[in-house]
Amino acid sequence: HCTKKLHPECGQKYAQVGDMEDQIKEDLGKLEISDCFVDWAISQINLEADQEKDFRDETLKSLQRTLDDCRQELHNLLKLKISPLNTDGSLISDEKFKTEKNKLEIQILDLEKKIGKIDEKMLKFAQDSADKFDFAAHAKERFDNTEDLKVKHDILSKLGSNLNLKVRKIYYDSPNFFVTIKNIKADEPIIGRRFEPGYRGYTKPQLEALYASSPTVLRGLQDIRNLYYGVGSL
Repeated sequence: HCTKKLHPECGQKYAQVGDMEDQIKEDLGKLEISDCFVDWAISQINLEADQEKDFRDETLKSLQRTLDDCRQELHNLLKLKISPLNTDGSLISDEKFKTEKNKLEIQILDLEKKIGKIDEKMLKFAQDSADKFDFAAHAKERFDNTEDLKVKHDILSKLGSNLNLKVRKIYYDSPNFFVTIKNIKADEPIIGRRFEPGYRGYTKPQLEALYASSPTVLRGLQDIRNLYYGVGSL
């Protein structure tokens, strides 16, 4: 039922637990994908990470060289400031020293952050994607096979946020990752759970070949990557 915390005057009627669970199961069913597709999708993400390794390494080297230059500039600036020849400020004034020092320290801090984030971001993307693919593949099964309300609540909280009750139905905002998976599955049902190896004689290599040849699947994986790298959010 509505908690009436935000809208004390809310007149929405309560929803039956059974009806709510049926709706959640239906939504989870639309999201459910096969383990075969999950393994393939994660392998593609990891393969892309490996292919980008050389580019990341060169970027890291370039940033490190710039960082070393900035640190040396800061060191030289300090030497100049404390030089016996600068007792009267003729080599560098206090004001100019402070301005240049602050500028270099900000630049150094920014470079250190960029260096720390390069590999971290790719690794985090791979882990976040793996977690969400696993949820999509197994959340319905976990929901069906438990009576633990805490587990069911946890699944619902991952399925969506900003829950609302309207006409005894729940509405929520799904993560963009899950919206993308649902769209891929709607166009390519072969990624669904019932299409596991053995279904209608398909082998795992055959299914993987179908995934790799599908523009919808490939575009969907690219959309997921774009979500993480700044176009949106997972």
